Amino acid sequence: MSVIELTPDQVCAAHDHLAGRSALLQPVLDSAGPGDVLSVPVTPETVFHIESLTLLAQAHGLGFALQPARDLTPRQMEFIHDFNQFVLKTQPPSEPNPSTVLQDALALAVHGGGAVLRPRRPAPLPGQIPSAVLIGAYGGEHVGDAAILGGVLLGLHRDFGTKRALILSKRPNHTRRLAAALETPVEVSVAPYGHGDLPRAIAGHDGLVFAGGPLMDLPRMLVMHLKAARLAAAAGKPFVVRNVGVGPFKLRASRWVARRIARLASSFTVRTSKAAQDPILAGLDIRIGHDPAFDYLASRNTLTRLTAEEKADTDPLLDGAGGARLIGINIRPIRHDWSDKGTDFARQAEDRFFSECAAGLVALAAQSDRPVRFVFFPMNPIQLGGSDLNAAWRLHTLLAGKVDFRVLEADPDVDGVLYLLRHLDAALTMRFHGSIFSLSQGLGTVGVDYYPGQGGKVEQLFTDQGTPDRVRRMDEVTADWVTGSLAALLAHAPGKAAQ
Repeated sequence: MSVIELTPDQVCAAHDHLAGRSALLQPVLDSAGPGDVLSVPVTPETVFHIESLTLLAQAHGLGFALQPARDLTPRQMEFIHDFNQFVLKTQPPSEPNPSTVLQDALALAVHGGGAVLRPRRPAPLPGQIPSAVLIGAYGGEHVGDAAILGGVLLGLHRDFGTKRALILSKRPNHTRRLAAALETPVEVSVAPYGHGDLPRAIAGHDGLVFAGGPLMDLPRMLVMHLKAARLAAAAGKPFVVRNVGVGPFKLRASRWVARRIARLASSFTVRTSKAAQDPILAGLDIRIGHDPAFDYLASRNTLTRLTAEEKADTDPLLDGAGGARLIGINIRPIRHDWSDKGTDFARQAEDRFFSECAAGLVALAAQSDRPVRFVFFPMNPIQLGGSDLNAAWRLHTLLAGKVDFRVLEADPDVDGVLYLLRHLDAALTMRFHGSIFSLSQGLGTVGVDYYPGQGGKVEQLFTDQGTPDRVRRMDEVTADWVTGSLAALLAHAPGKAAQ
């Protein structure tokens, strides 16, 4: 076995190697034998390229080892830590869950039983909530969830005069970094979402707000939300549910807990019309709103938080495009266990989708009267929640160098994503907030719903936007639909790349 030390330039060349734009890695692959190990430097220049390089190594039967990280920012360190935890399985979580399974079980017994034996009424909704505790799925969020948070803060400030917010997060440092990139009139702090922190947090604020995450089959999170809602009701403080998604649910117990949470709300707004139809909300006063991310994105006329690093990550993907059409692509890996039709159906649907999508993109480029460049942008590049960079690699291998395909291997904040989108002519999106970001910019967008066989929030989003013909469930996508839908959008696009 030989250990082959790579240079930073070689680490960053995996996608260019796939596309035939670089020969940096070919000598390495030609000389390496079975069992050889690629030694990968981890620096600020290489950190977000690690995933594509390791996937390339695996495809050639090679091992890989990460060198000790050097000079990384906290965000970059988190990326590597998650990679070590989820991919290499060499490290524990960077931020342990602040509530233990035992604590959660005890809370379910106390507050679940209390919901039956001592049901509480929600507090009335006041005109003002100067300070609020925010709960949701904080800790697992990506840039789309950061935009939700920005929209929630803007909405609370507008509707209730909120000036101060405490976000309770399962990974406080992660949430703190994302929140720091937002621009709102609300002072934000972050604390652990643990059982010991919750009573003090609610006692020290004027209301409880559930936003920034769906009410769905996440049992331990549901237990925390039920406890928070009951503590707020006991203290006579309002519990506001703002523009959330609802479902999916597979466990009957989760439905029961979610129903108890909903009944404690002083007001309850969902983000799609279909969410309002979920049985757990039957008989309750539910209002239909929209995803809060739209509100924050609408406020970003000037990208005051765009960093030089984000611009430097994006500009090379756009350089040299000339008069080419620029089409954004965002695809995510999926969890197969959510499908009503079973994991085998979901896996087959995902495999077929990638093949059909690749064939559709190749056909679009071949029939276009102008060059086409596809630019893949991740909404979630980290491993928690499934890395979009994995999906980028999978799609690129199927494209096999037949089209001009570039990948943003980075972790941009809201303004960084918007900077890229404002250069594009159209987009195909799969993540819910990839779709929202694109639609918010007036960008012609087609969506793919990642709940095969049943549909979900992406399908609901396009339906509520009045464009159901621009979305397909994963298992219904065909190459012809991809080609035809994007061609129709390009026919009406202003041609930004040519301007």
